[in-house]
Amino acid sequence: MALNLTQIEFKCTDDRKPVSVLLKFQNPSQESVTYKVRCTSADIFRVQPPLGIVKPQEIVSITIWYQNQDKKEALSKSHYFAFYHAKTDGRTARELWANAKPDGVRRVPAVFHNLK
Repeated sequence: MALNLTQIEFKCTDDRKPVSVLLKFQNPSQESVTYKVRCTSADIFRVQPPLGIVKPQEIVSITIWYQNQDKKEALSKSHYFAFYHAKTDGRTARELWANAKPDGVRRVPAVFHNLK
């Protein structure tokens, strides 16, 4: 599994509109893999799509949204996204993650920049 970012940077504005970051997830192996993305707060983040299957040598795009609302308490904590991955066996991603154990995980921190 390869990701094109080492941290997810949200460039926030004072108008409180949601901000998104496009992330590229690459499968450099010769086998299909499934992924699942988890975040530290489902109240302030959205991930689309949160799980899926990536064919060998394929790259998929994942959009991560920050709601950008006035939640100072939530932002006082450290946030990150966990990208779990595992080999596939022909089932759908939802079926696999119902009881699958990941082969690995990569945690990517979230960083917030306030643009004025």
